[in-house]
Amino acid sequence: MQPRRIIILAAIALIAFACGQKQPEKVSYTTQDREFPELNAYMDALDEAVHGVIDSNLASVRENAPLLADACRTLEKAPLPKFFDDVAPKFAEVQPTLTAAVDHFTDMATAGTDDQLKAALDSVRSVSIEVWAVFVPNIKPIEDFHKALQPAWHTYTINEEWDSLRNCLPAFDDAIRVLDTTTLPAKYDYAQDKFKTGVANLEAAFDSLKYAFAENRLDGLSDKMTDLHDAFHELQEFYK
Repeated sequence: MQPRRIIILAAIALIAFACGQKQPEKVSYTTQDREFPELNAYMDALDEAVHGVIDSNLASVRENAPLLADACRTLEKAPLPKFFDDVAPKFAEVQPTLTAAVDHFTDMATAGTDDQLKAALDSVRSVSIEVWAVFVPNIKPIEDFHKALQPAWHTYTINEEWDSLRNCLPAFDDAIRVLDTTTLPAKYDYAQDKFKTGVANLEAAFDSLKYAFAENRLDGLSDKMTDLHDAFHELQEFYK
């Protein structure tokens, strides 16, 4: 048999083998598959407690502590929606830490000092952020933009350090360029169009910021950064 014919036959065999393999079915999730009411209820209860501290209404924080504990227990026992099957091990890992933190908080609500109560709630808040992070998308280009945004927003804009903010522009530019070519994981196919719209809005806000710098309109930089900051947080919520 001639070598060329061997190559052709081998190629045909490979094609036939590939076609004969059962391709993995694409999973399609409904809105109901993505809903996690127990997590939302827990976060609402936590929000009430945190705002009680902010408002210096510790009496209400103590009174409503059992509501947070109940929401935590309900979350602990809740079956995960199908959409989150892939993060079940991570949730199982962090859940006991959350339960322990909430239990300590309820103890402090009953017998702790005001400072102990606030410290216990801050621990609950910290662990709750870890829990929330389990269920939100981890898209690296979004995180890369966030890293560039943090000092620009929390330090340079607040302190009107415009030269330092100007130095952030190349990092923003690079991060947006990557975002513009990002395809979401298959799990988030349903949100690809919303993601693209969010990136476009972020890019428009950044272009406006660049123009303000180019025209030396420093008095409008805070507003431009607010627009950029708001556009980024809208992009972060593409999955909702």
